[in-house]
Amino acid sequence: MLERFTKKETPLDIELTRLYEEMNTYGPTDPEYNIAFTYMERLTKIKKESHREKVKSDTVWMVIGNIVVVLIVVGYERNHVMITRAKDFFVRSNI
Repeated sequence: MLERFTKKETPLDIELTRLYEEMNTYGPTDPEYNIAFTYMERLTKIKKESHREKVKSDTVWMVIGNIVVVLIVVGYERNHVMITRAKDFFVRSNI
């Protein structure tokens, strides 16, 4: 059940972890370290570009507000629609 809510590790995450571990075996002056660092930068850039942006709180509140307004209007119409429509009908038929 909890598997649904846990973050699954993507192949990109696995490769980033492998590169990080590989970089820890080299010193910062080794040429292999620089190559691994270049790959790490590229993979990190790809990960950032493919990551979805989070929904802004303003957008969430706007949607919630719109839903509340719709529910209020529907609730009002549910109780008062016959009276207001009947009233309009009678006014029109008298003319």
